[in-house]
Amino acid sequence: MEAALEQATQQGAESAKLEVKSSRAALAAAKVEGAKELPKGSVVGFLKMMAEGAPLWKLCAGKGKWQQRFLALTPGPPAAAKSLTWSTDAKYMGRRIFGRPTCVDIKEVVQISFGAEALPAGQRDKETEPWCCFSVWTPKRSFHFKAENEKIAENFVLGLSRLCPGSKPIFRSQLLLQRALGKLGPDAKSRAAVLSKALRQAAASRSPL
Repeated sequence: MEAALEQATQQGAESAKLEVKSSRAALAAAKVEGAKELPKGSVVGFLKMMAEGAPLWKLCAGKGKWQQRFLALTPGPPAAAKSLTWSTDAKYMGRRIFGRPTCVDIKEVVQISFGAEALPAGQRDKETEPWCCFSVWTPKRSFHFKAENEKIAENFVLGLSRLCPGSKPIFRSQLLLQRALGKLGPDAKSRAAVLSKALRQAAASRSPL
C-alpha cells in the first residue's frame, strides 16, 4: 500500500510539473503572438481577460473600505505584460492625469492568494462572498481585490499565479476546492452543520408521504 501511495504521489507531482511547463510555454508564446492567436482553453485565456481588464474593488488599507477600481495587465498583447495596473476608471489607464493608474511590477510579486484567508484579519468575517477575493503580495506590501463574480476572480488568480515569475502556480483544482469549502462555511464546525442539514433534507425528501 505504501508503494502504491508513493507511486500515486510521484505521478501527481509529475502531472503538476507538466501543467506548469505547458502554462509557461503558452504564456511565452502569448507575449509574441498575442492571446487571440493561441489555443482556446490554455492559460492564454486568462492572459487575454487580464489584458482587457475588469471593474472590481480594491481594499484601502488605511480606511479598511473597498473602493471601486479598474484592474488590468499592462501593456496588453502582443507586448509582454509588465505590470498589474489599477485606476479609478478604465479611461485613465493610459493617461498621466488625475486618477492616474497605480501599478505593481509582476517581477516583484512573490505570491498570489485567494479566499477569506488572504484578507486582513479584521476583514475576513465581513465578506459574504470571500471566494471572489484575491491578494497580490510583494516583499514590501500586499494588495487586496474583490471581483464582481467568481469567474473574474478565478481568471486573475490562475493567470497571475502563472505569469508572475516569483509566484507559485495555483491549479484550478485547488481553487475549486477552496471555493467549495468557503461556500459551505468559514470553519469546520459551520461546514459540518451545513452538510448535516443537507443530509437531513435529502433524507426527508426520500421519505414516503
